[in-house]
Parts: sequence; C-alpha cells; structure tokens
Amino acid sequence: MRSTVIGVLALGSALALAGCGAAESVSKEDLIRKGDARCAQDNQRISAIPQPPFSPQSTTRAQLPQAAAYLAKVNPIHRSEIAYLHGLGEPTEGGAQWQQILGQADQAGAALRDAERYARASDLSRFKSQFMKLEANRYPQLARKFGFTQCGQG
Repeated sequence: MRSTVIGVLALGSALALAGCGAAESVSKEDLIRKGDARCAQDNQRISAIPQPPFSPQSTTRAQLPQAAAYLAKVNPIHRSEIAYLHGLGEPTEGGAQWQQILGQADQAGAALRDAERYARASDLSRFKSQFMKLEANRYPQLARKFGFTQCGQG
C-alpha cells in the first residue's frame, strides 16, 4: 500500500501546482532536480507514518477506519507535493510528457482522496475500486521515463 500511496501522492501534489498561473520555462534537468528533492523529503515523511498492516485489496470493512486514518495523514503530503510539482514550471523540453505526468499525478491524487472518503463512509467496494485505479495509474512509469528517481517512487 505504501508504494502505491506514495507514488500517487507525489503525483497529486505536482499536478495541483500545474494549474496555477502562467508556467515559467525551466530546464528539464532543473525541474527533475527540484522535483526529486521535494519528492525525496515527502517520501521520507510518508515512510515515517505507521502503515496499517494490510493491503488495500485485502482490506475488510472493519479495517476501513485504520485505512482512513492513514490516508488522512498521507493525503495532505501528496496534495502538497503535487501542487509543488505543478508550480515548477514548463520544461524547455518534454512539455507534452510533463503534462501527461501531471495528469496522471492528479488522477492518482483524486483516487487517494476518494479512497479516504470511502473508507470514512465504510464503503468497502468503492474504497477498493480507488486502489484498482491507482494500480492502473501510469504516473510512476511516466515519471521514471522522464528521468525522475524519487517522484512517483516509493
């Protein structure tokens, strides 16, 4: 659960910032360097949060309060990270790839947000469906392909 959650949160934070104002041009190398530095910090913060001892797909209804409590701690970190990534600007090369990364990050962030909401509502099937969305999310693969070593990892 941790690696899926961390990757998604990292992506969600980056995407939230992309929609803010006019994007400044930045070299791809600087974007990756700054993004990876932030993602490394956030990955450490998330790793320090005790994770429930079950996987999302094997979660029972009785475990949903634990899952909601965990997600309530990690989701703000992910949202902030995605916002940070959005604010890094537009790379001087690979702009279309960057937009795909941000789009996938946003989708992952939304799935995590909804997973928390459904866990709080004791809606087990919808909770699990959000993690199916996360498993299909391409943020980690796209981030690695772009050159990130920390963002989308975890």
